[in-house]
Amino acid sequence: MIYTVRYKGTRAQVVAAVQRAVKAAMGDQAMLKEVGQAVQEVVYEAFLIKTVGGTDAAGLRWEPLADMTVKKKKSDVILVEHNELEESLKPGASRPIYQIFRVLRDGVVVGTDRPFAFLQHLGGKRLPQRRLWAKLRNWPREWWWLVKKPAKLGVVKAILHELGKSP
Repeated sequence: MIYTVRYKGTRAQVVAAVQRAVKAAMGDQAMLKEVGQAVQEVVYEAFLIKTVGGTDAAGLRWEPLADMTVKKKKSDVILVEHNELEESLKPGASRPIYQIFRVLRDGVVVGTDRPFAFLQHLGGKRLPQRRLWAKLRNWPREWWWLVKKPAKLGVVKAILHELGKSP
């Protein structure tokens, strides 16, 4: 997508307008909500891959369930016995009981407060670590692209709006 904008003003005025637009975009609640939803989609898709023994795009793979656990559950699917954790990570979930999704003034918080989810995420003495999402520094390029896309679009809209004003 390419935009051409004609703006009559000095270079300093254009720079100031772009700076105002970027600052305005960072507080755009609708744009931040879209960014949060993109993060949810990335986390949820990676979660689903790992529940069936796959490796997500960040290279995370969960240790399989112990044989005794598989016999007791009658399933080898990981962390979806009651679906509450899955529902808490699912974008647009119909009953997001434990879902954390907060749009802040200048950011968004996405996660889960499902009891014991943090123990799975961190692991323990007798519990293998099953990270629900990768550390940000380990996110692959395609995840960042998906999350940055609504942010970039929001900034472009804000710049076009700001430059449409007279200097």
